[in-house]
Amino acid sequence: MTSIEVQAISYNEEAMLPYWIRHFSTFASKLVLHDSGSTDRTVEIAKAAGVEIRPWSMDNKVNDRLMAEKKAEGWKGTTADWVIVGDIDEFLYFPLGVEASFRIYDRDRLPFVRAVGWEMVSDVFPTTTGQIYDEVKYGAPSERWYSKTQILNPHLIKTISFEMGAHSCRANLKSGHLVHSPAVPSNPPVYLLHAKHLGSVEEIGAKYDAYRARFSELNIKNNWGCHTDGRKHAQEKRSQIMAHCQRVIV
Repeated sequence: MTSIEVQAISYNEEAMLPYWIRHFSTFASKLVLHDSGSTDRTVEIAKAAGVEIRPWSMDNKVNDRLMAEKKAEGWKGTTADWVIVGDIDEFLYFPLGVEASFRIYDRDRLPFVRAVGWEMVSDVFPTTTGQIYDEVKYGAPSERWYSKTQILNPHLIKTISFEMGAHSCRANLKSGHLVHSPAVPSNPPVYLLHAKHLGSVEEIGAKYDAYRARFSELNIKNNWGCHTDGRKHAQEKRSQIMAHCQRVIV
């Protein structure tokens, strides 16, 4: 079977983390968290589930440059056939099935796989003890923000670099070629289900505000991330999602 390692960046993710673990444990041979100093139960929950913890520091700030570098470097040395790099609120869902999809990616010698992005939505945060998409089934297509390239082939890639937010990338292959992230999703498709808008607008707005309060000087200087009022931004995003909302998970 194809061996798949999943790595994610984490900071105080105790609410979302169990869903991330349950989902990726269904097909990954190894889960890794690059934890930047969580003060809640994130590390405790991860360790209890057998997730490898790799502490690293952003000085309790949000620094998009450091996060992009961690995603580009953190997988080095892996023995897995494929590596997935992302965040705790990002779930990769394979409509054709995991094994069938990766057999085709291997056959086509893809250096990386571009997903089909979806911004998922729910008025309440899920409470299921199963998979997050047992309850959260609706979302809006998000080509610009969440059709990311997160699945990497370490057998082919020598080095990789991500733009801020990891929305695009380019890689130096071991063959000597330089390749950029695909302009269109790969085939067979994989869905990137982005699970930030789960809960009320007020709850999401408060999370945006807390995240913005931790912006590093570099984020502020370069205007990386959302710098507007959290509730206003959450309401605007919710309206955009609902205008294009459709069932994603059958």
